[in-house]
Amino acid sequence: MPKRADAAAKEAAEQARSLAGHAVDSLPGGALADKIKSARAEERPLRVKLGIDPTAPDIHLGHAVVLRKLREFQDAGHRVVLIIGDYTARVGDPSGRSTLRPMLSEQEIEDNAGTFQEQALRILDRDPERLEVRRNGEWLDMPMAELLSAAAAHGRMPDSIGKLLAVFEAEKGQGEEKSYRPSTQPLIEPLSPRELEVLHLMAQGLSNQEMCERLFLALSTVKGHNRKIFGKLQVQRRTEAVARARELGLL
Repeated sequence: MPKRADAAAKEAAEQARSLAGHAVDSLPGGALADKIKSARAEERPLRVKLGIDPTAPDIHLGHAVVLRKLREFQDAGHRVVLIIGDYTARVGDPSGRSTLRPMLSEQEIEDNAGTFQEQALRILDRDPERLEVRRNGEWLDMPMAELLSAAAAHGRMPDSIGKLLAVFEAEKGQGEEKSYRPSTQPLIEPLSPRELEVLHLMAQGLSNQEMCERLFLALSTVKGHNRKIFGKLQVQRRTEAVARARELGLL
């Protein structure tokens, strides 16, 4: 048994060294090897995440470098989670600036997100077992000022968040407060952008497996979206969900 454990630790360390190749740092030291060893013991792949905010029409060369590294993780048997920051793109990064970057329209963000995903998939393996594409609008479903206040309460990036909150307060004082909710749906709890995407595919008659292949999601993730859609629309079946969505003008 000790020999088997030693062999597993050695293999994990070798893979970690390979995956960390050409990286400036891999911190904390030894953590990647430990995670690989634990994942192998549990017979599961690592989940390696990258988030990109679609604030411009195209990804740049710097993104390609990171995407190549993610492809190495995929080729080593691990699963990549590409997170498109469709929600966070609605607020510009104020770092090093006295004003926010221009806020994009939902259509601009959606167009950029589609381009980002298309370009990223020229490098990443499209196999749903190796790739999961998510949008942070799936879980950041709250007014932006509320989200920033919650982040500030936990001490996250105090300088940047302080600047953003100051902008919200200034606009409120001038009577120009805007709504930063991503949806004006006639629901108590609106569908997220990803849930709307699943709903449209549902209306087209695609099976769960076909949705997985179209959206590069795991089957369990698609089923989870279905459950949330049914709950928010207060229905129990696909046909009822589609009919209810059409009544509400969501399709």
